[in-house]
Amino acid sequence: MAAEKSELPKKPRFDEIEKFTIHLVTYFGILDLIQASARPR
Repeated sequence: MAAEKSELPKKPRFDEIEKFTIHLVTYFGILDLIQASARPR
């Protein structure tokens, strides 16, 4: 029982980190696109 309880809090935290990483990658990807389109050719 104790082992199961300690396992539970880990998963949501991992999901949060994964979500945060995806948001960061998306954010920088969009920034890169904006900078690339703003650059004079």
